[in-house]
Amino acid sequence: MALSRGLRCCQRVFSWLPVLIIASVVLWSYYAYVFQLCLFTLSNTLEKVAYLLVFHVCFGMFSWTYWKSIFTPAASPCKKFQLSYSDKQRYEMEERPNAQKQILVEIAKKLPIHTRAQSGAIRFCDRCQVLKPDRCHHCSVCETCVLKMDHHCPWVNNCVGFSNYKFFLLFLFYSMLYCIYIAATVFQYFIKFWVGDLPNGPAKFHVLFLMFVALMFFVSLMFLFGYHCWLVVKNRSTLEAFSAPFFVNGPDRQGFNIGIRKNLQQVFGKDRRLWFIPVFTRTASTAPLEGRASSEAARSTSSAGPFPHYGRGLLEPIPAIFGQEPGYTLNRSPANRRAHGNKKTFTLTGNLGSSINLLRMFLGCGRFYPCLDKTHPGTGRTCKLHTDGPGFEPRSPEL
Repeated sequence: MALSRGLRCCQRVFSWLPVLIIASVVLWSYYAYVFQLCLFTLSNTLEKVAYLLVFHVCFGMFSWTYWKSIFTPAASPCKKFQLSYSDKQRYEMEERPNAQKQILVEIAKKLPIHTRAQSGAIRFCDRCQVLKPDRCHHCSVCETCVLKMDHHCPWVNNCVGFSNYKFFLLFLFYSMLYCIYIAATVFQYFIKFWVGDLPNGPAKFHVLFLMFVALMFFVSLMFLFGYHCWLVVKNRSTLEAFSAPFFVNGPDRQGFNIGIRKNLQQVFGKDRRLWFIPVFTRTASTAPLEGRASSEAARSTSSAGPFPHYGRGLLEPIPAIFGQEPGYTLNRSPANRRAHGNKKTFTLTGNLGSSINLLRMFLGCGRFYPCLDKTHPGTGRTCKLHTDGPGFEPRSPEL
């Protein structure tokens, strides 16, 4: 036990080594550019001021995004996805694998889970003892399940996922900008030192290596950033690019793709003014994918949960994944059904943003008639939706 603790402690210490390497290189580049180039080499005061001003803007944005990528905790499923004490006892006491799978299926009916394991079973993490939400995976380094996990990045010593994917992309972008700006402004002095137009001195070494290091990092970052831009456009994670997500109807690489604009909004948010600022702007939504379903799939009802499955799963975990209040309830009262023509009525609760997201979800699933007519306590709203579309016929026993 003591040995394993010691090994884990050493692992945690050494996991910061890549971050220290990056920090050391960046600090050296700051010294080489600001002091050796701008203060000791440049003679034109206006040029010095212009170079230093733009450099510090790039350096500040790079440092900010790198900090956010490192220290933003990875989002994990809330307690609603953990097994209750009674369910855990049933699951552990049951020795038959098929019976265990059936227990998980019964529990999953109450949760917004649409993806499956390759075997078709409900995805369950034995280590965290949670039912995995869509696009959630267990990280063996962080020792936790991470929502919309992309990968574990050693250069930020953190899991890249739902909570910090925007920060990671901006970190790559501003790293490229930082490197290309250094290379572009150092180039003429690199040539002058190379051909001997400037006297030899400590600045020569720093300027020459600054040029090489900036170009080397820029080329590597360009390929990595381009790959992640492609993933964002396709609405895939790195894990999903290598292994297609499984749904009830089988694997589907395009399972979460809803078009370039909406894919970008899922990562960067709807306010374009905040796209290039490292603040959290994305929201959880449950909208089934629009415009992708065949007519046959649109008439079917999935056994995965309370909503029709269109072969494409969910865009993002709903707010319940983060421990907020449930996003929908079913009004079973006979008086309510008589008042709305014997239609099933869903009451969506939560703040206005989540209500709108849930409203958009239903609008993509057939014909629904929204009515925002009731004020929720506090700052929230209550939204009633009357269903009259395929998949919401009398068959909905799980509700």
